Amino acid sequence: MPDASFDVVIIGGGTKALMLGMYLTKYGGMTVGIFESRYELGGGLSSEEAAAPGFIHNTHSTQHTSKMYYEPLYQDFPDFEEKGAKYAICEAGTGMIFREDQSCLVFYQEQVDPNQERTAKEIARFSQKDAETWLKLHDYYKKKLRPALMERMFNPPRIGVRDGFDKLFADPDCPIDPQWSSMNCLQVGRELYESPEVTCAHLRGRQSADGIPPDIFGSGLNQFIYPLTLAESDFTIGGSHSVTHAAARIFLQNGGKLFTMAEVKKATIENGKATGVQLVNGSLIKANKAVVSTLSPYQLCFQIIGPEYLSQKILKKVENLETRYTCLAWYGWALHDAPEYKAAAFNPDVNNTQLLALGNKDPESLVREAHWRRLGKISPEMNLVAWCYSIVDPTQAPPGKHSAGTEQFVPPATALSEKEWMVFKKQHAEDVVQEWQKYATNMNWDNIIGYYPETPPDICHLANMAPSGNWAVIDCIPTQQGRRRPITELSSHRTPVTNLYGTGSAWHPSPGAHSYQAYNCYKVMAEDFGLKKPWEEKGRPY
Repeated sequence: MPDASFDVVIIGGGTKALMLGMYLTKYGGMTVGIFESRYELGGGLSSEEAAAPGFIHNTHSTQHTSKMYYEPLYQDFPDFEEKGAKYAICEAGTGMIFREDQSCLVFYQEQVDPNQERTAKEIARFSQKDAETWLKLHDYYKKKLRPALMERMFNPPRIGVRDGFDKLFADPDCPIDPQWSSMNCLQVGRELYESPEVTCAHLRGRQSADGIPPDIFGSGLNQFIYPLTLAESDFTIGGSHSVTHAAARIFLQNGGKLFTMAEVKKATIENGKATGVQLVNGSLIKANKAVVSTLSPYQLCFQIIGPEYLSQKILKKVENLETRYTCLAWYGWALHDAPEYKAAAFNPDVNNTQLLALGNKDPESLVREAHWRRLGKISPEMNLVAWCYSIVDPTQAPPGKHSAGTEQFVPPATALSEKEWMVFKKQHAEDVVQEWQKYATNMNWDNIIGYYPETPPDICHLANMAPSGNWAVIDCIPTQQGRRRPITELSSHRTPVTNLYGTGSAWHPSPGAHSYQAYNCYKVMAEDFGLKKPWEEKGRPY
């Protein structure tokens, strides 16, 4: 493309770029150009006809909590839902089937079980005490914990400044034990609940949300928080990419410009100030106000900025960021019939569960699996999660057919050779079907029309997730989550280069296809450039 000029140039066309662009154009009144290296926008908000024609498979992000992910966007952009950000729910949000006896435990959605009394009855089948604990914790979550989390997640990190979440600990009714912050998830799970079934179901559901193995010390609060948020989980009608379309439509409607197959080589920096970017094809794009990178911290520091502009301390920290834990074998399945689980005899609603774990009643199982992955090996013990959204959303499969998915944590892309991964792809499909049959007798090859395998090497086509093939860009371990994510020196979204900002899934507070990082980056830029602040106009604490 020829040389061009914008107020703000955004590098990368993923979730955070599009949503930041929405705010910069509508509320910032700026001209914005988004430059994406790939043929398609959206990053992790991606859906393809992958397993077979007509079957929609989310190739990355699939389960959301739309109210928490995009709450300010629904308020600030009233047409966001109309333009594609529409969500549906399964009756049960999460659940688990236990291999030992084909019993199951499901956690109902708040929309069908607002007080969680139905969920408590299911928990009581395993432990009356745990049922009472769940009701108390859910009540606390709705009244105090959720508002505090919203305030923390939708505000830029201010290290040393107490926010609503910090203030909870001074609340005499707070059920959070401060010691949990130094414990691991398994320890906190066992402290909260006496039933191994409840502990196992929460451990596996939580690991899908944050990717943290259950034996990582310092992650224990996640085990308290995440299972409570999953009662609000939902999924996008038509596939996750529908949210990309909604964001892109609003961005374009407000004057933004999108460029695909336009890879940025580096930022242009003059006298310590970002003035634009240079594309791989040699084009120079001027940025009159700012440049924003939505790439990984490593790409930001070593490619976009360049090591000559940064301290050795920053470079060393970024080089040492952990990326080996959130690596998955993520398979899409085109089916004749939806899975029919044996556990439906225990509770028929298990067949309409949004995120369903398939495993045993031993909480140590996930720990053993994590140890295998640390060794760079494939664990012989499977802990699958499965979903089949087409039961509720028929747009995701041809009439009378179904689109399903499975997830299994595996070692990083660098652990195996290309040949070994190719062998694994085929073998894993066989292993999944064999395992699935233990829970659903109709899940055999006669029921399968096709499948689409994604492994860590495949995920590396999104360069910000290379070289590990890490779905979260960087892991969400305790040292890399919250206010200091990814590192203290970059966590405010500002970089040592004036007018050059960094954001994306590797920033505060956690990974995912949500809008936190885009919204918070806009807040920082609004402060720096005197832009409109819709949260103040509408009286929001976030």
